[in-house]
Amino acid sequence: MQKQYLSYADYLHLFQQHGGTDQGYLYGHYQRFCQTQKLFYENWSLGQGNRLLDVGAHWLHQAILYAQDGFRVTAADFPVTMTDASVKRLAAAYQIELFAYNDLSNPHEFSQFPDNTFDVILFTEIIEHLTFNPVAMWKGLYRILSPQGRIIVTTPNYYFYKGRAWVLKRLFSRMGGGLPVHEILNINTYGHHWKEFSAREIKSYFTLLSPDFQVTRLQYVDFYPQTNRHSRISKLENLLSIFLMQNIYAEMTLTAKDKGITIDPSWSPPAEVAAAIPANTPAVNELELFVKLTFTPPGTISWQLGPYLEHQGQYWVWSSIQADGQPNESSTLVTVSPQGKHVFAQTLSRPFSVIIKYKSLEGREVSSPSLVLDPTPVNIHGVVELNWP
Repeated sequence: MQKQYLSYADYLHLFQQHGGTDQGYLYGHYQRFCQTQKLFYENWSLGQGNRLLDVGAHWLHQAILYAQDGFRVTAADFPVTMTDASVKRLAAAYQIELFAYNDLSNPHEFSQFPDNTFDVILFTEIIEHLTFNPVAMWKGLYRILSPQGRIIVTTPNYYFYKGRAWVLKRLFSRMGGGLPVHEILNINTYGHHWKEFSAREIKSYFTLLSPDFQVTRLQYVDFYPQTNRHSRISKLENLLSIFLMQNIYAEMTLTAKDKGITIDPSWSPPAEVAAAIPANTPAVNELELFVKLTFTPPGTISWQLGPYLEHQGQYWVWSSIQADGQPNESSTLVTVSPQGKHVFAQTLSRPFSVIIKYKSLEGREVSSPSLVLDPTPVNIHGVVELNWP
């Protein structure tokens, strides 16, 4: 989708016609809004879906761009902006639905929306401000996102060359890490970047939330070009641009709605403490297990096992085939990580079976039945997928 963008002055005029806006914020972020939309349009068309939820819509600065292009936009934010008279007039003019939330950590915050209400969720420059465990929020957003829907995340890059990661003065003065004390005390809570991410962390974040999420695009970008950058820094950043740029752009596709959000937050002790718990400790509840296997011809198998993380216990696999692709009637259990890939030396052409086993740090065990994967009937993506249960 090609689009010609208005100048900042012309875009600001749209807001002034309806009572004004936060001009400083719009001036500082208009280029980011435009660049984000350009990147999104490279892999999305209105034919794929036009129902869009903008979480953290603020003064509708970004929402308007999508409403102009034919998206049915729902703008969500705190009541302080969603009830503002100028915002309400602007929303009415562009047929944007306003939704005010009070507590994103509340699992029922999005309960008014039916399942699969939206095709696209914008979550731009929001994730770094969250001060609560976000799993309940993502359960709500997962529920209202349609299958094959897209989540767009932008966030500051922790490894930006001018970021906190490189402030050696704090290290040598023993002033800790993360947010400096003077910011914690002098800035209101949601003004902080409580957690800045690397691109690899964003991928891990959504992979751990659910195996149904696939990170389909992930890159570093500069939404705010540094015009006065020293030439040596510019050259260094060009060489190391893989991680030194200022921002991260990510697209997550909800490939299916099979497993849901698999993380279940708790007050469980860390791994080193849990390891000391006697093996005969009574089970509080039954263990769960899910398995996703993907076969890519001619001989590559990847897997995702859950819902437990590597530090919570150990997974094993028993397979009826050897590393050379031949049947093996006396195979033994082999330890594996929750996610991985193996490439066999020969083409896999006959059905084979696997059994997955998991043992927790407390000594509890659960196993899958014998799962048979037939490598011949590939799907439209050229792979064979096996999901259990």
